[in-house]
Amino acid sequence: MPPRSAPYVHSLAGEHTVRQARQTHAGILAALRDHTDTRLECSAVTEADLSLIQIILAANSSAAAAGKRFTLHAPPDGTIRDALERGGFANPGSADPADWRHQGQC
Repeated sequence: MPPRSAPYVHSLAGEHTVRQARQTHAGILAALRDHTDTRLECSAVTEADLSLIQIILAANSSAAAAGKRFTLHAPPDGTIRDALERGGFANPGSADPADWRHQGQC
């Protein structure tokens, strides 16, 4: 059996709102197309809305359907955590953000 390659880390930075949704989607889609194990790094995101959360959830579904892996690189905090809370995906102030499965399926 060949050795498993290291996961590809796709990094997002800056604003990722509905205005940038097309570019965000295209970048994540390309990462999923080109890699079997993709981790999404979001610590440098400065603004996010539910369009980014929708893209992340859709990417996870697409990866699973293709037999690939898509995870968050680290537990969501800061801007991503705020977007999750605004969308009802995480409870404000909880230690574990809804359990937005970092290092597991998103």
